[in-house]
Amino acid sequence: MATDENRRQQQESHRILKDIAAESASAGAPLAGRAAKKTGDPGQLDPVEDWGMRIGRVLGMALTIGMAIWLIRLIFSNG
Repeated sequence: MATDENRRQQQESHRILKDIAAESASAGAPLAGRAAKKTGDPGQLDPVEDWGMRIGRVLGMALTIGMAIWLIRLIFSNG
């Protein structure tokens, strides 16, 4: 009876350890690599995600350019 319980506990422990190893392996992948894999095939995205990603990229680029212009004007101003 005790050996059956021990065997079940060992099997459960091994299953949990395998799950943790699989999760940690995917968590260790670089963020850029995971993002590239996710966006590698645009056909997999639904239209809302696709438009949201496009809008976010355009807004991010506009904000970056705006901040660069602001910084350059701040540096070269008379103040």
